[in-house]
Amino acid sequence: MSYEPTIIVEAKDLQKIERELQRLAYIEDNKVAKYLDKILSYKPCQFKDMEIYIFQPELTPFNQKVRDFLAKRSIIYGEDN
Repeated sequence: MSYEPTIIVEAKDLQKIERELQRLAYIEDNKVAKYLDKILSYKPCQFKDMEIYIFQPELTPFNQKVRDFLAKRSIIYGEDN
């Protein structure tokens, strides 16, 4: 059984790197950037006084790549399983 945590990110943090995501996604064909850019196309969820994105990349290696991508850009995220 694989472990694929749900990732929770504040919308404002993802929105800060939107231009970078678009550049990486469409100029360099980066699959993680494409995935996160698609996440940004959806309306964030409201939780208390925050807007958040909740998503779960389905394949374990890809899920790890998404978490590594966020960490490399100092984007704080939460995990839930």
